[in-house]
Amino acid sequence: MARVKQSSIETIKHQVNLVDVVSPYAQLKKAGRSWKGLSPFTQEKTASFYVHPDRGFYKCFSTGEGGDCFTFIMKQENLEFIEAVEFLAKKFNITLEYEEGGPSREEMSLRKQIFELHELATTWFHQQFLESAEAGPVRDYWKNQRGFTPETAKEVKIGYAPAARDAFALYCKERKVSTAAMHQSGLFFARDGERNYEYFKSRFRGRLMIPIRDVQGRVVAFTARQLPQTPEDDPAREAKYVNSPETPIFHKGRILFGMDHARTHLKDGESFLLVEGQLDAIRCWSVGLHTAVAPQGTAITDDQMHLLRRYEPKSIECLLDGDAAGRKAALRALPLAFKAGLEFRFLLLPDKADPDDLLREQGAEALEPLRQNSKSAIELLVADNLPEGRSPTTNEKTTALRAVFDLLHHVPSEVAREDYIQIAARLVNVDPMAALRDFQKDPPHARLSVAKKPPPLPRQPETRY
Repeated sequence: MARVKQSSIETIKHQVNLVDVVSPYAQLKKAGRSWKGLSPFTQEKTASFYVHPDRGFYKCFSTGEGGDCFTFIMKQENLEFIEAVEFLAKKFNITLEYEEGGPSREEMSLRKQIFELHELATTWFHQQFLESAEAGPVRDYWKNQRGFTPETAKEVKIGYAPAARDAFALYCKERKVSTAAMHQSGLFFARDGERNYEYFKSRFRGRLMIPIRDVQGRVVAFTARQLPQTPEDDPAREAKYVNSPETPIFHKGRILFGMDHARTHLKDGESFLLVEGQLDAIRCWSVGLHTAVAPQGTAITDDQMHLLRRYEPKSIECLLDGDAAGRKAALRALPLAFKAGLEFRFLLLPDKADPDDLLREQGAEALEPLRQNSKSAIELLVADNLPEGRSPTTNEKTTALRAVFDLLHHVPSEVAREDYIQIAARLVNVDPMAALRDFQKDPPHARLSVAKKPPPLPRQPETRY
């Protein structure tokens, strides 16, 4: 591959402000001539990450790492040096000059090609949704059955994947997309080494296409919803939702759907709204709840918690489905939330209530009574371990406190642990000092047991091949 000229690399270093490079990954505040914030590389509560824009370098005292704009992007985006150079050049609209005439399309980094292929797919699927005769019933479904506007579809770039198995592959052939990128994109099924476009079969057929973007707004994957148009010979026909597999640019445990949108609307003292699915998040945006995000159909992860915490929200409001599964899903996420130092508030819907229907019928105001009756993590955990309609027995009180003790081993602050124990003690109607003494006598094996990875949350069906 042709090398980037050193003069182009120096141009990037001199023209790009390091604060602008780091800001999408860390919440920075001015500190004299420097900027500081929580480390984007690790979880911490005290800011130890410093950016010195006039000198063009950063230093993370938590991890001991430091460097310039290129090393930062290499680490954060898992790129090689040349990929980081191209990444920054594109982001800040700087033209690169190459030695020996520059790279051909085939010589460009595969990762960059996969990003470009996803942008191409987003545009093509969206055009199919807006214009194709085949998507006429899909547009009707979007507007009349789901209650979304055409404007929302355009803002989110909602798409439609035609039912024909080779439709998108043939379009890629017209656009001279490399088959190497097609193999690695997760958008097709093909035999290893296949180079004939006609033998690439679309993963998504006859489905509503929802683009998934990373925190910078780049499309990295799709969620595809089943429709009547989904063909019978599609191996994933019975799956309501089919998601992109893991690829070089998509790791579902590291991305929250809608974070690129939500982070730009989060103001000081506001909260993120965590909902279950992508369409739930889009519904929230459509009624003015722009800080809504959703996990990728799996158990919420450490990386996703860290991503939420990066923007220093007041709290995380968790809008739960009104059933036992929703509560259990929330309880499984609590250890990671406490470990990340995030304050969760749970908005509990009535049993069998659907958040999409609620917001569609009543708008954002529907959340106000839920907020007034929201529960903290401790309140939710205690309520889940106590009987309803009668006074708890001593054994039931002890069981409820034990559940709280297990959770609090994830909290690094002794002050916070003592405060939470007092709250739990009041909820179960026992002496707070007695509860604190019991916690202090908690055996070491209990601390180890809660460190195990929690079981996965209920998730959208996902078909793998």
